[in-house]
Amino acid sequence: MKSAAHTAGASVVGRLTDITPCEAELIMSMRFWMEGPEGQAEVWNGFARCFGATEGRAQMRSFESLLSILCTHARRPLVRHGLGCNCIGSDEAILQTLVREATRGDLAEAAMIASLIVPARHAEPVALMAAEVGQAMQRMSQRTPYQPPHRTDSEDRILHLTNTQARSALPPETPARSSCQKFPAPASASASSSAKAIVSVAR
Repeated sequence: MKSAAHTAGASVVGRLTDITPCEAELIMSMRFWMEGPEGQAEVWNGFARCFGATEGRAQMRSFESLLSILCTHARRPLVRHGLGCNCIGSDEAILQTLVREATRGDLAEAAMIASLIVPARHAEPVALMAAEVGQAMQRMSQRTPYQPPHRTDSEDRILHLTNTQARSALPPETPARSSCQKFPAPASASASSSAKAIVSVAR
């Protein structure tokens, strides 16, 4: 196990309490989503409370699509900090900046930032997705004020998630449920293909 100081993308570059509520909402939603079904249920509940079942499902699909393309095409395994961590890692900061610039309407700048994570051919689609996600996060943060995470000494903060697992989290078009449902990986995905891990580092 590598420490944050020696893991690419994990270096601490800020704190959640020092950024805007919508940016903190984005980072925490990403962390929750990558935790698995229980975390995904938390994310879904947030979208549903803010937008209602129908629009919430559409907004969540945009959020999932952004994470999916980043997970699938990232140049290296991306790194996130644990749920109870108030730090912002450098990979998380890139996501934060990407979404912020896209939400402001500077898609060219957002695409340049996206190219730090994914190959250039995917940068423009990522920027467009990031703009949609940023607008949703702004509305969610206005409705529910951001609360800093509470860290516990016993919290397990090491988790690996394959790209296939990340892609398999989108719920189908069914009535809203209290938790998110799995969706099958794209037909072009091979079950035997190797996948890079998204790593949660201990702090």
